[in-house]
Amino acid sequence: MPQFIEIHFGDVFKVRDCPERIDVITDVGENEWFAANKMLKDDEGKEYLSHGHGTAGMDLVEEIIGRWSHQEVLAGLRTGYQKVGLRKKAIAELVEITRQASVRVSRLIAIE
Repeated sequence: MPQFIEIHFGDVFKVRDCPERIDVITDVGENEWFAANKMLKDDEGKEYLSHGHGTAGMDLVEEIIGRWSHQEVLAGLRTGYQKVGLRKKAIAELVEITRQASVRVSRLIAIE
């Protein structure tokens, strides 16, 4: 019988087989996938999110270790987009897409 775990927008997790990497769920997705962005740190140690996200599944999750608030996720994305030089209008549009995804309810996803 499969086991399940509840995932939420903003969940912070260690990536399996990559012990130094931490990702944040930016869309709980559906079926067996969700979207996540890599957590990065600037020279002063401030955490933010990479400008690109990818789809992932529970096979990549070693352990859920925390949760960022909606505001933290959106601010982290803004910072990541700014660091790669995106224009303000593009940043606003991309953050809005993630904000819309943030209202999706948490859900259960099968784990191996």
